[in-house]
Amino acid sequence: MSSSFGREGCCGFKCGIVLVVLTLLVFCGVGSAGMLMGGGSAISLGEVPVGENYSSQDGGAKLIIELLPASFLFSSDIDGFKATKVSGGTTWTEEIEGTGSWLPSVRGGLSLDFNFMEVDLTGGGGVLANAAMYASFVTGDVALRFKPSKNFSIGPHFGIIRFSDLEWAQDADITFSDADGTIVGIVTTFEFSPVFLILSVDYLSATFDVESTSNGWTTNDNEVDVSGTVIQFGVGFRF
Repeated sequence: MSSSFGREGCCGFKCGIVLVVLTLLVFCGVGSAGMLMGGGSAISLGEVPVGENYSSQDGGAKLIIELLPASFLFSSDIDGFKATKVSGGTTWTEEIEGTGSWLPSVRGGLSLDFNFMEVDLTGGGGVLANAAMYASFVTGDVALRFKPSKNFSIGPHFGIIRFSDLEWAQDADITFSDADGTIVGIVTTFEFSPVFLILSVDYLSATFDVESTSNGWTTNDNEVDVSGTVIQFGVGFRF
């Protein structure tokens, strides 16, 4: 008797698609409201040369909130991890088949605008989820983005992340450790003040240890390495 998780990213992917649609609807709604209130175009992509002074409204320090519902982690090393139990001549197997996980998060913090660049200091939390396992996490992040134009920025970011309470989603009795890791990558923003879109491509490094198994269950590895590529997309608000 066996079961597998070949569709471990399906539920998270569908939820992510729904949240992407909602994100775009929110963005379009804000843009439409701006058009009605301003009596003209709601969005302007005119470039501002580097070094040109922005208005005082654009500079300084502001609070930010970032919603990243469409975030996905692709971890090649989780594929094939399995738990097995043999009892009375019957073998039960629960195995991860696939690499995808859903990784949505919410962050808040402070954005510092230095005319030609922005520095964002944020913290927050989220979940790691697929059909085989799920965990919560907290994270802190620093982003340094350069602004070749008023409405566009790009630059590196670095974050630390702590996963906790990893649970196996099916019947196997497995206890996992918490996991500390890092996430680094390139982030871009498209500004339509006070709303901005976020897209980043990152690498996450984190590993859970298998601390124990019980009730006859065993695993084919002593750790679950979730390290891999992360693609994050969402919307932010600047106050």
